[in-house]
Parts: sequence; structure tokens; C-alpha cells
Amino acid sequence: MTYELVYRSSKGNNNYWSVNERFTRKETGHFQWSSAIEINQIFPQLKAKYPTLFAKKKTERFYYLDVKSSKLIKLSPDQEEIKAALTPDGIPQDNYTCPLKITDSKYYAIAIDAPDGRYYFNTSKGVFLKTVNDEVRRWREFDKAAATANTIRVNKKIWNKYPDWNPLSNYVINLKTGAIVKS
Repeated sequence: MTYELVYRSSKGNNNYWSVNERFTRKETGHFQWSSAIEINQIFPQLKAKYPTLFAKKKTERFYYLDVKSSKLIKLSPDQEEIKAALTPDGIPQDNYTCPLKITDSKYYAIAIDAPDGRYYFNTSKGVFLKTVNDEVRRWREFDKAAATANTIRVNKKIWNKYPDWNPLSNYVINLKTGAIVKS
């Protein structure tokens, strides 16, 4: 049997997970799994790997489609597994609160863990800030944040200010969920 991952929007549109690793409404190019159990198991990994694509999508709106019978069945992934995949350092997501009131969709920031806590990067001054405020640089797209994090890693001018810190240990964090996103 063959199954597809479907997200039903509030307007009733079906969005299918595609072979291009994004959602599509097109009739072709849908990624297919051999079992419904496999979709339920892979779903938390997809949410963790593509946080931007899943950020505004509610878990209860996900279904899997039995291609043979064209029947939509509600997805039922293990909720604990989803939380574990999306939480940093074992902190349950329910206990995480975003340090900023984010009114736009710029969730990604560059952070580093120092001996005295987490610091966030300010690109205009080229420094790491202890507190999260409007001066912390944020990005809408993960790719841009990751590219900037990689550039910062090799910038000697920045690291001369922080001789005790490891330049390779900065990372991108999703401020909305608290998830550390691998770059």
C-alpha cells in the first residue's frame, strides 16, 4: 500500500508533502511511504528538520492519504516524540517561552553558549548580547541565518573580543520554539 502526508488548511485545501521536501497542491510529485506507521514515525523528524515549513501548521490538521482508497486518516504521531524532537537541551517545549514578542516571522537568531549563559548576536555592532532584545539580529529564512553564522565563525575581528570562546560553537536557534537548528 502507498501513503502520502497531507496538511489540510483551515480553508479545506490539501497540501501534500512533495519529493522536493516542501508542501505542494499540485497533483504530481508527492512523496510516498509504504506504511502509515512509517509516516507517524517520520513526522517528528520532518518537523525538527524543517521548522520553517511546519512553524504555522497545526499538528491536528495533518493526515495521511491511503492512495489506493483515497481515504484521509488523521495522523497520530507520538506527542512526546514530537516534543523531544523540537526542544533544546531536554527542556519541554511547554516550558519554553519566546524571549521576545515576535510580531513578524523572523524567528531565527545566532546564539552561542558561554560559561555564564547564552548570548545572541547583534550584526550591526558585531557583538554578542546577553539579553534578547530588539538589537538581536533575526532572520526569516534559516539558510540566511546559517550562512551568517558560518561567516561569523571565521571572522577574527569578532573572536578577538571573546578569546575564551570557541568560534565554532555558535549555532542558529528558532526563538519561537527554542529549538537549536543544525547549520
